[in-house]
Amino acid sequence: MFIRFRLSVSEFTFEVLCRMHDNKIEIGFIGAGAYVSGNHLPNARRNPSLRIRAICDLNTELLERHRAAYAPDYVTTDYREVLRDGRIDCVVLGTQHDMRLPLIQAAAEAGKAIWVEKPMSATNEESRRIVDVVRRNNVLLQVGFNRRFAPGVVDLKRVIQKFPRVQMIYLRAIEERKLWPDWPFTPKHGGTLGSEACHFLDLSVFLTGAEPVEIAARGDAMYAVAISVGFANGALAEIFCGVHGSAGYPKEHIEVFGNECTAILKSFVELNICGVEGEVDRSYPLEFDPMPDAFRELPAFESLYRKNKHWREHIPPEDFANRHYYRSQPQVNKGRYEALDDFARAVREKRNTTGCNEIDGARATAMTIAAAESLRIGRPVPFDLQSILG
Repeated sequence: MFIRFRLSVSEFTFEVLCRMHDNKIEIGFIGAGAYVSGNHLPNARRNPSLRIRAICDLNTELLERHRAAYAPDYVTTDYREVLRDGRIDCVVLGTQHDMRLPLIQAAAEAGKAIWVEKPMSATNEESRRIVDVVRRNNVLLQVGFNRRFAPGVVDLKRVIQKFPRVQMIYLRAIEERKLWPDWPFTPKHGGTLGSEACHFLDLSVFLTGAEPVEIAARGDAMYAVAISVGFANGALAEIFCGVHGSAGYPKEHIEVFGNECTAILKSFVELNICGVEGEVDRSYPLEFDPMPDAFRELPAFESLYRKNKHWREHIPPEDFANRHYYRSQPQVNKGRYEALDDFARAVREKRNTTGCNEIDGARATAMTIAAAESLRIGRPVPFDLQSILG
């Protein structure tokens, strides 16, 4: 059955052609490496709205493993086969990020709704071309900034909207270099700044609810960078992102302050709130817990720390060799399932995604480029998204 509908996104209207198979949305994957294998494929399989129609990758051995695990209708090494498939309603683009533009362009011209992993683009010119092709072809695009959908972040956002004013935000994301693959740490992928900081630049915009107006960066773009962002509403965000830590300690931490109010999210498992009437501390279960009976008597964050430390000291050799830890590391809920589910429901319900669209993707890329320019010249740089996009 074909359903034609009209959907308003931002200030324009477009039509989407959606085909349902057994009342499910058919999805194709283009690029199915470690991140897609560890997250999007299993999340799509367990989502009752989705049916995995096709998986495309250049690695034929990987494709055969995915064929056995997920039983798609077919696997292929040719992305054009996926885009020509009239049964496929939407595609997940999970390639390395220097390949985003041609795939987005081809998917948009094929009329597919598009999920693209972060970052959406590598340059502002790419962003402008992506915005143009997505809007010209009237297709839905969502960027994989999943942290907006994490239950802890959803609650954090709701709580800080009760602040009289958000004045300061601190975001920290510190990992361990030896547990990363090598490809992100190349000039064309930009290291920590190009591959990882974009998540937290986007998250700072989401939490402040304002446009950035100035960006200053210090440190080393490849391995450790500190970024200050000034916003139009007067808020200030400080972002620390790097790979010089130990993976035995939980990676992420967010603090928000304003007018005698404090909210602190500890690695997505514990939210502490002070000064906000009617709000109390809360905790969140792990998405994957390899040792559910260990450290149960401890508070949520302390328990996660103990489990993570134990995992780091006992990483299975095959996981270390492949730099793939989704089967052994304690996994906090960063909103990956929820973000993909929102995308699927946006296609089904004929509406815009509540996540990150092409403008949000373009902003995150532009902020990353501005941070790189600040590193280069050694001083803050002004930021105006409207003038960047033209």
